Amino acid sequence: MKKLSFAKLTLGCLALGGAPALADALPEPAARTTAPVIGFFDAAKPHCYVREYDKAHMVAHPKQKVTAIAFSYQPTQTSEGQEIPMWDQYADTPAFSAMMVVTFRNEKRTGFGSAYCKAGPKADVLNCGIDGDGGSFTLTAKADGKFRIDNPTGFTVAYPSKTDDEPDEGYEQIDPKDDQDSFLLSDAKGGLCDKEWKAD
Repeated sequence: MKKLSFAKLTLGCLALGGAPALADALPEPAARTTAPVIGFFDAAKPHCYVREYDKAHMVAHPKQKVTAIAFSYQPTQTSEGQEIPMWDQYADTPAFSAMMVVTFRNEKRTGFGSAYCKAGPKADVLNCGIDGDGGSFTLTAKADGKFRIDNPTGFTVAYPSKTDDEPDEGYEQIDPKDDQDSFLLSDAKGGLCDKEWKAD
């Protein structure tokens, strides 16, 4: 199986996120040379927040499809031999790209989404959207050290194809109506944090 490059998928998002609406009329912002702090999020450091649901929870929530979910970030990704920053070097408002990794009930494949995040209205909130009109969510740092994803309108993740030149092998909607309007995550390593953007 050929690994799909998450870095490639985020390049367009990073470029568009910082581009002014009238590129010919306005000068491009100067490139950042160091990773910014964005709200509570230090883009110079790796982060991964995870929630895995046990059998008892899934029995108690029969509508819920998500069995595990992770918000995973690395400061750089390698693409075609180059180290590419996952924090947006050109955005007027500091921003970064992260990866959503999701597993589902009765589904062996893992879903992935490329998320683009900026600071929210408060220092403890990030506003994030899934690339390709895949919906949006917020990520909030809680006082107890946990992190909450709020999903008021729903977002989508994809099942990657086996090769770069094939379309994704389907999509999964994380619908708030299915007992999935929020997820409480904890700081973690390994497991879903190490999942790569590739077909299972």
